[in-house]
Amino acid sequence: MAVSSTMRTDQDEQTAAKATWIVAKSMEFAVGQVPLKDYTSTMKQNLAALLANSPKELAGLASGDSLDASPPGYDLSGLVTDTQFETVLYRVIDDENAADTLVTTMLQYHHNQIDEKMPMSADPKTTLLGQYQSAAQTMGYLDGIAELRAGNNRLDTIDVTDIRTVLRAQAYVDAANYGLLKDTTIEAAATGNNGGPFSFYTEADGQPTITAPDPITPDAAHEYISWQRQVNDSTMDSIDNAMVNTNAGYDQGQAAKITK
Repeated sequence: MAVSSTMRTDQDEQTAAKATWIVAKSMEFAVGQVPLKDYTSTMKQNLAALLANSPKELAGLASGDSLDASPPGYDLSGLVTDTQFETVLYRVIDDENAADTLVTTMLQYHHNQIDEKMPMSADPKTTLLGQYQSAAQTMGYLDGIAELRAGNNRLDTIDVTDIRTVLRAQAYVDAANYGLLKDTTIEAAATGNNGGPFSFYTEADGQPTITAPDPITPDAAHEYISWQRQVNDSTMDSIDNAMVNTNAGYDQGQAAKITK
């Protein structure tokens, strides 16, 4: 099931269509034939992989789109309903490994979208901010559903505060490498760490470069936040404002159509 779902992006259209059909039938079975009490950790993790291999649909639902809309806008439209998709998500997200799979995969999906769209963008700053708004909304959506699943007075599996910090750090790196930050901001990366460079600052052939580990961890992200606090850069400020979209995503997750 999880392995088959990886073939949804196969170059062969027939193979991709078959994989999408298998994903749809797997979701239908998981919702209609398996009661919540019978979901094992292994099943949750396999279904999380299946969901993670449907990133367009997940991001679309987070943004307020619907798989049920006409005309259909997603490959799973007409095969899976919003309720089926969100019910599977709701039923698996209380498993920490499943939640980690979803967060990691969706962060990578959104960053791939940035890498794809930025080189051709006529307005790079607007494009970058829009993509990070979408990423923040998806993360908020996952948090909203995770909290819905956990219920009152229980910790859920999504730490949206850490995720926001990671998104901010990654966005600063992208903004720097696409030439969207002030020269003084880059200079601060070279001198702002007690007179020396931050660990993420390097030079190649005399050109400053802002690097990042892959993936950026919450602990590593804090160094980039320290850099941001030393400067006055409108692009960084706009990035921080884009993180508010986690709230819109959270509301979308809280309103998810689910069958308990």
